[in-house]
Amino acid sequence: MGGQNSTAAADAQSWAAVDPLLAAMACLLAFSLLVAVPWDLINKFSPEVPKAKRRRTSLSSKLRLALEDGEPLQTALEGYQLGASIFICFSYVQKTYMGDYYCSAQCVYCQVLAVIEIVLGVLCCIDFCVRMLAARKKIKFVFSARGIIDIATIPSLVFSYYLTCTFITFCYLRAARLYLSLKAVLKSVEVSDVLKSVINLVVLIVASVFCFAGTVFATENLGNPPFIQEDDEMVMTFFTSVYFILVTISTVGYGDYNPSTTFSRVVVIGFILTGVTFFGVGVSELFSNIQGMRMGRGTYARRSKKHKHVVVIGVIDFDEIQSFLREFFHEDHGTQDADVVFLVPLDPPEQLNSWLRQNPRIQSQVTYLKGSAMVATDIARAKIADAGSIFVMPEKSSIDTLAEDAGNTMRLLSAARANANADIYALAMESESVEHFLTAGVASHRLVCVESMKMSILGKSCEVMGFSTFISNLFLSINSAVLEAKEMWLDEYLKGASQEIYVVDLPGEFDGKSYCEVVYGVYDSYGSIVLGLFHQKNSSTLLKPRSDYLVTNEYQVIVIDDDCQLGVKTSKKGDKERERPRRLKEQKSAKFGKSAVHPKAILAVGKKKMMDGPLPALKSAPQIAKTSVERGPSDSPPVPQPHHLRGHILVCGSPTSLVHFIKPLRVSEDGMGKKKDVSSVPVVILAEDCSYGGVSPERFPNVYHLRGNPNIKRDLMQAGLLDARRIVVVSPPAGHSTETESRLADASPIFTTLLAQNLAPKVRVIAEITNPQNIGFLPRRLSGRTGAPDSTEGDDEFYFTPQYASGGVYSASSLDALLIQSFYNPDIIPVINLLISGLESADGLSEGVQDTPVTVSQILVPKEFVGKEYGKLLEKLIFDKEMVAVGLYRFGIVKGEVLAPQPYVFTNPPKVCTDLCFVFALLALPCPSAPIPLSDGSLIFAAQDTLLSEDDRVFVLRDR
Repeated sequence: MGGQNSTAAADAQSWAAVDPLLAAMACLLAFSLLVAVPWDLINKFSPEVPKAKRRRTSLSSKLRLALEDGEPLQTALEGYQLGASIFICFSYVQKTYMGDYYCSAQCVYCQVLAVIEIVLGVLCCIDFCVRMLAARKKIKFVFSARGIIDIATIPSLVFSYYLTCTFITFCYLRAARLYLSLKAVLKSVEVSDVLKSVINLVVLIVASVFCFAGTVFATENLGNPPFIQEDDEMVMTFFTSVYFILVTISTVGYGDYNPSTTFSRVVVIGFILTGVTFFGVGVSELFSNIQGMRMGRGTYARRSKKHKHVVVIGVIDFDEIQSFLREFFHEDHGTQDADVVFLVPLDPPEQLNSWLRQNPRIQSQVTYLKGSAMVATDIARAKIADAGSIFVMPEKSSIDTLAEDAGNTMRLLSAARANANADIYALAMESESVEHFLTAGVASHRLVCVESMKMSILGKSCEVMGFSTFISNLFLSINSAVLEAKEMWLDEYLKGASQEIYVVDLPGEFDGKSYCEVVYGVYDSYGSIVLGLFHQKNSSTLLKPRSDYLVTNEYQVIVIDDDCQLGVKTSKKGDKERERPRRLKEQKSAKFGKSAVHPKAILAVGKKKMMDGPLPALKSAPQIAKTSVERGPSDSPPVPQPHHLRGHILVCGSPTSLVHFIKPLRVSEDGMGKKKDVSSVPVVILAEDCSYGGVSPERFPNVYHLRGNPNIKRDLMQAGLLDARRIVVVSPPAGHSTETESRLADASPIFTTLLAQNLAPKVRVIAEITNPQNIGFLPRRLSGRTGAPDSTEGDDEFYFTPQYASGGVYSASSLDALLIQSFYNPDIIPVINLLISGLESADGLSEGVQDTPVTVSQILVPKEFVGKEYGKLLEKLIFDKEMVAVGLYRFGIVKGEVLAPQPYVFTNPPKVCTDLCFVFALLALPCPSAPIPLSDGSLIFAAQDTLLSEDDRVFVLRDR
């Protein structure tokens, strides 16, 4: 009985020590209610004041606005509560182990700690009063989680120094306040929803365990209340309380510790039920956010307020996303720290997550959100208002391309309204939609028209063999390092494929030199081809001026090179360097905006001797002679039927932009701008429909339509397949909704290509395919050739195939890369347009500039350079012929020996190379050598020879 009496007396003394603390809590609660109840009653029963007459300048209203999420005052107060709660919890644990020594006057550290707690308690009391004053319903605030925690802990902080027992305090409840403050702070911090859920769950577990342990610690050491008599009590430390709570909540329950008082047992029962509920809710929220992010329902979180990200909007599939990311984050562009956010109204592709896991370098920088740029909440989720750039990408598989462009224009307007300062890049499907995009705010040097540029490239490829590959490789970032070149032809092709267009500073040694001296000097010293000049003062571009034009340091040079040594490459740098050189002024570059090819641009094939050969009339062509030619309504005189055709271009399929396909094949003026009458290459279109984008064939001379199916042998033979000079297979527009259907979209052009090559193996075929993965269904080699290299692996497989290297296959998907390249090199789109269309290269840049169009042509190597080095030919062409040699078109057969599976393009070869040259030159000048047509429409030369041969062909840039 004596032990029970002593225990009961100790318990009574402990509970008596709690009385002042409970009294202080009751006083604070009573004061709060005394203020809150009358305030709420007055607001409830007072007449409602109209919104227009409400006072917006009252202290309560100002505080309410200042304490909204994200406001500086709210963030500062919650930050203070967060830091104060951490300090108070740390101090509480310390005091539980200090015992009566904490109240001793000899402990200076304890006195300092107590003073700090009193100050923190006063500041917490001020925060409580401010929040209650700002609350609309003050009674609700008093009994909220924040209010209850403050009422329970503020007295413990202020009076803890005067308590005789150190464990009699409710300071441990500040752990719950820490959790609430952290949740409020995270709302104003740019982190992902998944990371927020993880942080909240971890802090919830820690705070709950801390509060549970503190309560068990206090109730065990207080003992039973005076009305409960038990003698099996034990002394428990705070660490023991934490251990007990963790073992109990985890359902392990070793039983080595258990609460000894009735009151603490009741508390433990309540905490276990509460803890299970809280943890279940937290875990459910975490998994919900993870699943939401996978389904695109999350929110993009910026790494910092100064960090700019890129938003891609539109209806795009996995192939387009993959292509975009490969080009945007390509190593050629250096380390890109900008995040990419896709805002697409489709569920995330199943392959996207697995593909990102295989590319951990960019995984953390890619966010996929399901939503629309037309919805305000989705705009906010993607943080479009804070984006640095916006890309508008179309659904290329859409059947109604005009409707697709119209939808993207609306998305663009919505995004531009949210962020008027963002750089907007757009891909238009139809040339008719270009004006809409320009009106919506897209600059002409950030706009690419798929249909017009695609058809212009296909048309130009009929005149210049390999042109589609040559021009595409200039803006594609091809990772040639993934493939080991085991054959010479492949090594040469890969070296050329890695060439790109850069704008760099003019080397000092060329200041004041003539253009021809700059071209040869830069090539000789640095291995770079100078295409033209960029004037920095008036931001204008000049491609291939006169050879005697003086170049000063006011210019930057536009070069083709792989690893430019002239200076810092603007296309491989970040945002600051991307602003240099300045973008073309709108008045200078507007001519590129209305379509990918200027409406007034008339492109030439050159004189007759620039072609593969003359086009003599066929003695008899009964198939075509007996076939009626389909015509649309027109007031022009009827075009005579092609009774006798030879060397014509056969187009299999309906070209959606006939104008842009035909222009590269027609000449209407000479280099001096005078009109002239030249015979043009006949074009026969074999298709079941004759819409051609609203343009009738009779608008152009020698263009005929033959209604038929290109997949039927009889129709191909009637169209003059065997006597054609070129065969162009156009991919028809076809919508699809699944991956299988997207692969089947190329079925018709593949069947046509296989049939045409089987019937006429000597006629060169240029096939357009929609899905690059279907390249494997086309033959890898020309008829009778063997020794093709093994198939390449990896994302760039399409661009490593012999079919693509020869220019025999083309895919418009490469135009995505052109748009992305303009993000790094602002002048790339105007320059590519000039190379394709031959638009005017100067617009009154300065006096004495030769204002003539330019074009890419193909010439044979002059006889006097046979057996000489490539560099010698380049020097001769630029100084004497005003042509800039930019590459070779090489064949792979020498005296019957196969050296390459197909011809291939070799851009910017070294000085000791040979073969067919691409040149940039004046069209009115005579060609160095007339080409000699072979039976298969190609030329044969030595691919292994390091010296030029008589059958080589050169790509040249020349004035038209």
